[in-house]
Amino acid sequence: MAGNDMWATPIDPNIYGPVGVLAGVRRWQHDVEKGLSMPSIRSEFSVASGMLMRLRAFSEAALGSRSSSEVGEGALGKQAAPSAAIALGGVVGSLEQYALLHERSGQAIPEEASGTIALLLEGGVDATEGGVRQVRAVDIFSSIGFRGGVEDNVATAVVDLAPFFESRHSIREFSNRRAESGLIVEAVRRAHEASPSVCNRQSSRVYVLSSDEAKNFALSHQTGNRGWGHTASHVLILTSSLEHFIAQAERYQGWIDGGMFAQSLLLAIHSVGLAACPLNWDVPRASDEALRERLRIPESDTITMMMAVGHYAEEFTHAVSPRKPLREVLIPEEAVWKADI
Repeated sequence: MAGNDMWATPIDPNIYGPVGVLAGVRRWQHDVEKGLSMPSIRSEFSVASGMLMRLRAFSEAALGSRSSSEVGEGALGKQAAPSAAIALGGVVGSLEQYALLHERSGQAIPEEASGTIALLLEGGVDATEGGVRQVRAVDIFSSIGFRGGVEDNVATAVVDLAPFFESRHSIREFSNRRAESGLIVEAVRRAHEASPSVCNRQSSRVYVLSSDEAKNFALSHQTGNRGWGHTASHVLILTSSLEHFIAQAERYQGWIDGGMFAQSLLLAIHSVGLAACPLNWDVPRASDEALRERLRIPESDTITMMMAVGHYAEEFTHAVSPRKPLREVLIPEEAVWKADI
């Protein structure tokens, strides 16, 4: 089966798994969102490429043949139901904007879009926010402490953000005060909201360890925390769920998305006033398997790293870690571009 015809065949949830089905929904919905965000929007985009058919196929698999009271359960299971409702509601929201675009230009709405909207609405899915938002640059600048218009630069900032970034360090000396769980939840929320991921898959997960028994067990399998790790209030284990990636070309994406999420989380932890130290997970297979078994981390989750988290001590030391010269990091085009090829 070739071309768009292959997507007329129902998706088998047993092949993709419950998380993989929703990953497909998000992946193809994101193509609609990208199309709507272009400076010049082409009518009927995503039709010829088959993207709308793929979105419909995965949406139908997520919806299943359940009643409206069971939307998102079906093959996905009850735990995935809230995530399915959000994802499918976002599909409706995105496609409604897609349809409105065609209506305003006096063009017929492609059946691939209208049919999917009808399918999901009849299945009891409520439209949620999806598609695109209209934003003014001045509002973005204002929200982060800049004044002036689009043409202004960092020199006009009311709040200089450089100290925030430059004051984040890897901390190995914490106070005895226990970190409040609410602060950790807020840090994870901020990282989750802000961190990009391929086609909005959101594969990252954070396992939070707070008991001495669990923390010490996890840290015993990591070699970079000896002599200080036990003083951390919490230990976070970051993973990337490989079920979110459905193509061979995406085989490294879990580490890419996981790395972006980890940096977002470090900055988010800093933003709520807590200290943290990232801990590598360069360990033998036996250590990886031991941690997975004890913490019941599924085989589909790849562990990307750990973090030790706690409150700052009143006074502490941190490694200076001199930075390379910027010229070794920032490479201008004229230094590498071969214009005569």
